[in-house]
Amino acid sequence: MPEEKLPEGWIRSPLLSLCEFVRGVSYKRGEARQEEAPGYVPLLRAGNIQDGLIFEDMKFVPEERVSENQLLQKGDVLVAMSSGSKKVVGKAGQLREEWRGTFGAFCSILRPRPVVAPGFFGYFFNTREYRDYIYGASAGVNINNLKKTHFEDIEFPLPPLPEQKRIVAKLDEIMAEIKVAREHLKKAKELLRKFRQSVLNAAVTGKLTEEWRRAHGFENTCDDLNHKSIDPHPKSWQVLQGSDLFEFITSGSRGWAKYYSDSGPLFIRMGNLDHFTVDLDFSRLQHVEPSNSAERARTSVLHNDILVSITADVGMIGIVPEGIGEAYVNQHVAIARLDNSQPAIPEFIAWFLTAPKGGQKQFLDLQRGATKVGLGLQDIRAVEIPLPPMNEQAEIVLRLRRTLQVVQNINDQIEELLERTITMIEESALTKAFCGKLVE
Repeated sequence: MPEEKLPEGWIRSPLLSLCEFVRGVSYKRGEARQEEAPGYVPLLRAGNIQDGLIFEDMKFVPEERVSENQLLQKGDVLVAMSSGSKKVVGKAGQLREEWRGTFGAFCSILRPRPVVAPGFFGYFFNTREYRDYIYGASAGVNINNLKKTHFEDIEFPLPPLPEQKRIVAKLDEIMAEIKVAREHLKKAKELLRKFRQSVLNAAVTGKLTEEWRRAHGFENTCDDLNHKSIDPHPKSWQVLQGSDLFEFITSGSRGWAKYYSDSGPLFIRMGNLDHFTVDLDFSRLQHVEPSNSAERARTSVLHNDILVSITADVGMIGIVPEGIGEAYVNQHVAIARLDNSQPAIPEFIAWFLTAPKGGQKQFLDLQRGATKVGLGLQDIRAVEIPLPPMNEQAEIVLRLRRTLQVVQNINDQIEELLERTITMIEESALTKAFCGKLVE
């Protein structure tokens, strides 16, 4: 750990001299249960360390497997000692309330001794200094585990007990304010999400372009044409089905893993689609080198093809951009290709399918009606689409792009505040706390 000059009265103490190190519970395969039962004790694992400890998705093990020392006590710090992810190993969370349970073999606990205030001890494991040390200690190829000896090298900056308690009181106050700030920002993100949905709904029901229609001499009265699956829309709009609009609907085929490659054509999967945009996300790429076959031709995408996720997380929509080059889809994604003879702008259709009161509502109704998981190609053909005149479609797409870009910019700013600014404030407070600069 880094050596810094400490205030008068502080000392550097070996971490393990301030706490007891206790290893987790081992148990045989088949002994653990998923539900609570008499004679069983709840068991925390690394996944339960999430900004503190969460008491969800726990296993239950026979009480006879748990020693008295392995029952968690208030103030104990649970540490993930081994994980397949470097982001998890070394992660720590403190038990701040009384709770009867234990912890698994891939974790250990550090139980503070009376010389250190439990709250002060627990805050230490949130510091940048601790995290940087742990990252270095676990560095190496496929080394994602810690040992007791790793903690022997940690020196803990220890002030007198009364000062520890003053620091904890101040940190509690700061962290409470940070928590409120995080909650407000998360609520703002939720409001943005709802606003985005309302904008999409306004777009596909004609409300977004009411003034535009009035200026261009179109009638603004609405007509539902007895189409129960879609909302009322202007009389100047015509309702067509997917089968009328799309000349070609298909989905990818299985067995493409054998064609995976480090280069070559793109392979579009569900991870490249999102519920909140029609733009494809190419931050994660998979390439393929497929064989020449009918399947290759059938599952190849073209510019302006509309893509729909049809299994698991159904209804995500993407539109194939210009210049994508050769690309294919897997079996979880459908291709819907517009008939060029139809008066439809591909991006308008994509946004309609994304709108909660548009394609999303119909996809959900189709799933409920058939009591099935996933969408079939026939479901895409059955979607009813209220279609404005071409010039109004273009106006809607333009307004959507402008408005949703503003929404995205605000969302990015909130993410910046959440991920960087607030985190920096939190880290700064903790750094000051453990070098004697937070309180007088």
